Amino acid sequence: MANKKATCYILNVSHAMSLYPDNVFSKSLQTITCSIEDRVLAGRKTDLVSVILCGTAETKNSLAESTPGQYENISVMTPLLMPTVQLLKDLSNVTTAKESDKPADGIIQDISLLDALIVAIDIISTHCKHLKYTKRVVIFTDNKSTIDWLDLSDVSEMLKSNSIEVTLVGADKKELESPDCSEVVKENYEHWDKLIGSCDGDIADLEEAYAQTQIIYAKEVAARPSYRGFLYIGSPYANTNFLPISINTYLRTKEISLPSTKKVSSLSEGPTKKVEQDTKYILDIENEGEQHTSEVQVEKHDIQKGYKFGKTILLVSNEELSMSKLETRKEMSIIGFVPSKQVPRQYLFSNAVVLTSGIVRVEQSSNALATLAEALYETDRYALVRFVSNDGAQPKLGILLPELNEISPILLYFDIPFDQDIRKYKLKTTVAPRDVDSESLALMSDLIDSMDLDLMDEDFLAPETIFNPIAWRFKTAIKTRALNENAPIPDLDKRFDDQYKLNPFIESRINDIEGKMLEHFNIRKVQEKGKKRAFGQINDSEPVSMDDILDTASSDSRKRPNVDTDTLPALIQNKVEAIGLTVPVEEYHAMLARTDDDEDVVEKANKLMHQVIITLLNRSFGNINYKKAISCLAALRKTCAAEDDASRYNSIIQEVKSWCTLSQLDSPRREIWTMLKENGLGMITNEECQDVDIKDVTKEVAEKFWNEIEEKEPETENNDDDERFDADNLDDLF
Repeated sequence: MANKKATCYILNVSHAMSLYPDNVFSKSLQTITCSIEDRVLAGRKTDLVSVILCGTAETKNSLAESTPGQYENISVMTPLLMPTVQLLKDLSNVTTAKESDKPADGIIQDISLLDALIVAIDIISTHCKHLKYTKRVVIFTDNKSTIDWLDLSDVSEMLKSNSIEVTLVGADKKELESPDCSEVVKENYEHWDKLIGSCDGDIADLEEAYAQTQIIYAKEVAARPSYRGFLYIGSPYANTNFLPISINTYLRTKEISLPSTKKVSSLSEGPTKKVEQDTKYILDIENEGEQHTSEVQVEKHDIQKGYKFGKTILLVSNEELSMSKLETRKEMSIIGFVPSKQVPRQYLFSNAVVLTSGIVRVEQSSNALATLAEALYETDRYALVRFVSNDGAQPKLGILLPELNEISPILLYFDIPFDQDIRKYKLKTTVAPRDVDSESLALMSDLIDSMDLDLMDEDFLAPETIFNPIAWRFKTAIKTRALNENAPIPDLDKRFDDQYKLNPFIESRINDIEGKMLEHFNIRKVQEKGKKRAFGQINDSEPVSMDDILDTASSDSRKRPNVDTDTLPALIQNKVEAIGLTVPVEEYHAMLARTDDDEDVVEKANKLMHQVIITLLNRSFGNINYKKAISCLAALRKTCAAEDDASRYNSIIQEVKSWCTLSQLDSPRREIWTMLKENGLGMITNEECQDVDIKDVTKEVAEKFWNEIEEKEPETENNDDDERFDADNLDDLF
């Protein structure tokens, strides 16, 4: 199997590693842990890891067992295996050795680091043998300890013969540049440089290696073609005159998916918690003379597919399905060429696919693709193609568009929708283009100019530096929870601030324009309304007045509990659920005063009061219910103005105006219209209420409400030629 890897990490755990002021050992351990975490998350069986600790009090390796007295103080945590979460947990418990007695000359004794490298070579050569592996040893250590370099040449030959690369991550590499660097450090680095130079390795600084593990990077994807075949100019199945071009296609863009979850059981006590899904089909059969039904299991091969045709299920057998299936053959054929302006950008809804030359006549195919791409670019056209990925697959309609780069022109493929895939909506604009004033256009132009990203650094929000924050947080949470089940979900890294927060430079440029736009467009902040709202929560300065209660007669017993006394507290205590026609105002205020309801009591009470008002008017014999309807409207208007629900009242009062039939001069309903004027129950203006839904209802607009003859707006031409017949409206024709 190709791309197999074998990596051995050697970590110096001697006490000297804990003496550095900048926590060298912790950074070394964290660098190894981060590297292994990525491998565990990827879950590749061919990416093997081994961890070796050098400088431990105990000895645990195969070479020490076979040759007593040698390779001591070296412990192999794990042989070359696929890394697991248990290895990460074991690494989190690794610490440096305890402080030992220092020698009289002050020089730290040999830590057998070269012996640890020999142990790593033995582990790799034993497991990989002569198979094709990418073999590597990574050493994390300092160089202030003396090392026995007598076997340097032998170790170098072992590395060459086994094709093993060595990377040294030095905790004190920067000391080489200092004039006060000790001779021991210089000598060790000279020998390391000689050894690593013989096996094409590298020497890195610990800070640089640690910083590399903190970088967010994109996963490298193996270049596997998504389609192998021919691009035909002219279909080979329709005529004999066609030109085949050998192609391979590769996905350029594809939406990243989060790690998939597995179904496991929390009750399992064995080595595995995996849960297998078992599906069975049950048929309910009614037994004669019995009320209950019996269940009979049906085998899968006895089940047929059915399609709904209205309320009828139409059964279709597998044979009939196979006969109705469209027979297609694998191809990508150019149907024709269209101007690029005829293909809207929103129709490119699929992933981008790059076309390259295939394995047949590579040079000629490459020239043909480049020539076609350049010709499409010069003529400003796209190629319309019919694409079938495999024999029997569903045909797709796509386009080939050209892209010029520094190397050569290339072709990109995109799926485009069929007519049934396109959602055709008729959306109304808030303002006609001809009605846009010059000041608005100037403000918007200034806003766009001030937020131009070309004024900032070229790397700001560059595609190569924008990563998916959800994927990063998801993977980081999995890594953290694997080591600590009670760890909190990590916050987003500050490196994602550019995607979520306005850049300070841009913010400073738009401050002046922001104020002008708020004033010009009369923009106000929308007050969010919670799911549950009690009366008086928005405007506490205007509480409910007891003087608004006209009488306390009994309410309709069919809609609320019986009330023993004629007081508002009694209504509240009985928990009014509805508003009757007898004492609607009292019950309306009683419902508003409730605090035990999970619903928005203001919205609920206003809806019920609306129904009561319309019912009173429709059931009124003459003007018998007019006064009661007026008192309901007065209570509703006051509440709606106080609770930012003015748009509801304005629509209700318009409905009442329509009910008055003012177009008939002798209409008896004009009496209530007169009563509305006398009580001032017109529309609520934007000066009386902060409801953003009535920001356009000025005093002038409210005054026009009292005009009995309304001005008709000119009718706009409505072209419904594109509308299609809706089968759901068929019943309306009868």
